Amino acid sequence: LMLLRQPATVAELALRLGVPTTRLYHHVAHLEAVAHVHVVATRKVRSVTEKRFSATALGFRLDPSLASALDAETVHRVIGSMFDITKAELVRAVDNGLEWGPTSNTSSALRLEQLRLSPERQRELVERLVAVIEEFEADDEGDDDNAFVTLLAAFPTGTSPHGHQ
Repeated sequence: LMLLRQPATVAELALRLGVPTTRLYHHVAHLEAVAHVHVVATRKVRSVTEKRFSATALGFRLDPSLASALDAETVHRVIGSMFDITKAELVRAVDNGLEWGPTSNTSSALRLEQLRLSPERQRELVERLVAVIEEFEADDEGDDDNAFVTLLAAFPTGTSPHGHQ
């Protein structure tokens, strides 16, 4: 989807991703079926109609009410996809020269922390993180040269279904 911020055909996407075109047709058709992409142009190439797609969704949120209605395997695939997309974007940024650390001139952070917080503080942290992302999301300037990826995964590690450890 991030590549489709700029309209592209399935063949162009396959080239940019380094995967066979045949591998993408099913996925793009599914994204079109659920309205995450739409056709912005068509043209005849020999006897085939080539479609140019553009993203209508630029991010994903796993709604807790939806997650509870899905089977575990589907939720696992959604989680895996979100992390795979983030990993691919981060690897691409590093390959394109993204620098890390205090001497870098970039706005980037990569952290994995395990905090020991009461359930109330956990909720407060999640609410504040979501609010910050939503605040900046509202300021989206639509400039692809300044695209910025965030991934928020905040969850208790306890085994109890009620969050008690």
